[in-house]
This record gives sequence, structure tokens and C-alpha cells, in this order.
Amino acid sequence: MPRSRYEESGSYFVRVKDSRGCSITGSTEVTAPDAISVKPTIAHPSCHGASNGSISLSLSGGTAPHTVSWEDDRTISSLRREGLKGGCLRCSYHDRSSCTQHYRMVLNEPDPIVLTLDEGFTLCKDQSRLLRVQANVPNLRYQWRRDGKTLNKEGASLLIDKPGKYEVVATTAEGCSAVASVEIKASNTELPIDITRSFVGLCE
Repeated sequence: MPRSRYEESGSYFVRVKDSRGCSITGSTEVTAPDAISVKPTIAHPSCHGASNGSISLSLSGGTAPHTVSWEDDRTISSLRREGLKGGCLRCSYHDRSSCTQHYRMVLNEPDPIVLTLDEGFTLCKDQSRLLRVQANVPNLRYQWRRDGKTLNKEGASLLIDKPGKYEVVATTAEGCSAVASVEIKASNTELPIDITRSFVGLCE
């Protein structure tokens, strides 16, 4: 039986004629569903390395029923994904007519917070020194600790007059944070300076 393949929708007419000149005509209507469309709603991870991103897919077109498969996990067929890290995800959308649409989505994550803390040093007897921290991200809130105890200081620098392990926690408005630490030592040795000693030749 002769068959014809049509790639466009519309009305088609056919006429069949045999060897005796007898003929018959017929017509048919070829319809096509709307094109497959995938519209994602993406919530990006709030912090670098966080697993709180999500994707929700809105599908239209094609011929129901529809199925979705995800490249990273073929066992998942839902239209919503949660607990996602930053990166690229790919999915395939299939309908009853075996029409397929491939889609690629990117979840962006913030840059990591990088803290640069002054190197450790040794305090001399009765000495105090400033400890400073710098970051690659602006508008951070700083909290300092000494030997695990929170100090009443929130700036980007801290005046040190005691030895111990100092930590600084930097936090963004979104709750992303980073920690840096340094060990500060102290010396009780007094410098042998005698300011009462006479010096000859300095005064006339």
C-alpha cells in the first residue's frame, strides 16, 4: 500500500487511477501540535558551594503525555529539582509522538569569600599590635574570636595585646561566610635598655 510522508500540516488531496482509466479522489487533514517549549524557573545557590539551588520546568506544546529525563540522574522524571549546587544541568523532554527537545540550564553561584589575614607575630612585653584582615568581597560583617571566645569587635582590624589563637568570621548579607585564623605568641623578656646611662660627646 503506497504511503506518503508529510512534514507540514494542512489539507492534502490524492487521486488514484488504475489501468482502465478509472480514478478515485480523496483528501485528508494533517495536523501538528504546537512546538515543544521548555521554560525554566531557576533559583541560584545563595553561597559558593551551597546546595540550595532549584529548577522548576514549565512545559508546553507537543502531544501529551509528556516525560522528562535528566542527564545527571536518569531515575528522576519530575519537573522540579531541589538541593542543587552551581553548575550545568541538561534535561530532555519527550512527548507521545516521540518528539524530543533538549534543554540546558546553568545555576550560577557567588564567588568564594577569600580572607587574607596578617601573619602571626610575637608580642613583646606590654606591647599591643594591630591585626588586620582583607577580603575579595565588599560589605562584609566581621566577628573576632580569641581561643574560641567571641570578642566585642566587628571591624576589619583588631588591636592585639594578649597571645592566643585569633579567628575572624566574615559574613555577607546573604549569610555566606568564611573563616581565617592565626596564632599570636607573647614574650615576657624585657629589653635591656638603661635610659639613665650617660653618653659622652652628645652635648656640648
